[in-house]
Amino acid sequence: MRRSIEQKEDELVMGWDIGIWGELTFPHGGLAAWQKLDVDASRFKWKEPLAPGEPGRPEKVAKVLARYGERPKQLGGSEHIRVGQSGDTVTFRGFLNEDSFAHAVVVSAVFRTAGEAGGTGTLCLGGLGAALGFKVSVDAKGSKVEKAPELAEHPMVFELAQGSQPAKAKARGAGYSGRERPFLELPPDVAAAREEALLALEKVDEQTLLAATIKAEVFGTPTKFLHQVHKTKAALCAFLEQPVGKVDTLTASDILGAPVHILSFIDAGKAAELAGRVLASRAPDSVRAQAVQALAQSGSDADLELLIKQMRSRLRHQGEATNAASRALMRSQHPKVEERLVALLSGKPKEAEADTLIHILTRRGSRKALPYLEPKLRLGAASAFDAASSILRLSTNDEIMAATGMTREAFFETHAPGGWIKGQTREVVRWAKLALASGRNAPQGKPARHKAR
Repeated sequence: MRRSIEQKEDELVMGWDIGIWGELTFPHGGLAAWQKLDVDASRFKWKEPLAPGEPGRPEKVAKVLARYGERPKQLGGSEHIRVGQSGDTVTFRGFLNEDSFAHAVVVSAVFRTAGEAGGTGTLCLGGLGAALGFKVSVDAKGSKVEKAPELAEHPMVFELAQGSQPAKAKARGAGYSGRERPFLELPPDVAAAREEALLALEKVDEQTLLAATIKAEVFGTPTKFLHQVHKTKAALCAFLEQPVGKVDTLTASDILGAPVHILSFIDAGKAAELAGRVLASRAPDSVRAQAVQALAQSGSDADLELLIKQMRSRLRHQGEATNAASRALMRSQHPKVEERLVALLSGKPKEAEADTLIHILTRRGSRKALPYLEPKLRLGAASAFDAASSILRLSTNDEIMAATGMTREAFFETHAPGGWIKGQTREVVRWAKLALASGRNAPQGKPARHKAR
């Protein structure tokens, strides 16, 4: 049942893990009957990438359970799978990296087989470093697999990553109390990168540090930062320098990932180096997202390609790092970022990637997006409306006037894209077509005026 996730069109990037937790309950005699059944994953319907590879020889449930046993079965490093039994209840706990993902399929198949013996329960799988999650449910009606991205970065995943058995939480579905927030342990290389960033920030004067923190927006709006978080260098550094072992998973993004991101507005080169180290590790998705944002200030070709890789490879599994990569490309200071994005579009990428690339170019205010937006005017109402809105945002003053008879300023005062309603789709599309025609008919070499901001 071995399979390679890396062959799935780069759906997931290197450096992700997955936590497994769940519980099965059997009626009298059901547990013994379950252990005598054959495990054959090919009999069930699955959701990629949680699916078996080449069909293997069916095994008895008892044999698979014996392979893992009640004690941790070490697979390498911090990886483990535990199967425990108490009366007619069986519990599952595990933590695997991407190379051992096939074991997650085996455990899920064993879990689903329990339905044939009257077993009921839910098995949860949550990603760490990727927005990946599944729920495997078993009841009297059978079994099913559902995608559950909300389980990614779940507090239970962090507990399993540390190899500790939860003291209070029971794995009934996703049943974990938000009050029982585990502390987070960073991989050594990520912790070292964070410390280097903190040392660099300590050497910066207060005004520069606070200005960089506001630009990084790691604490939200400038008003929130100044009035609700930290007004001085000393207070900010004290907050950021909290020991890693005292940082819970819900504030990890601010405390653990922020130093590298803030440093990028002070020393882009150093921050990019540290960000690269974080992204090459198994850091939590929220910490990776801050590292991705730090690359926006770099003018390095290698850093631009790393940003693009982050954006492309996770399109099928949205997460904080994915969204951060798109935002970073919108703000990237690289002189050839738009040229590179257009080159990717010219390669006829899949629809999801093409839409992302067009959106990034549009948000950058790049008219290079126009040739790719125009064909969308012939699509369904929602797509045509969104494309037309983007075209008008990128249009010059002359093109807006040719389309509507109004100056650009007056037009957007009364027809802001966010205020348009879908009932105006035909009118908005007509304006967009007129604006495009005006641009094509403009005299060559005519200087552009009032470009979109």
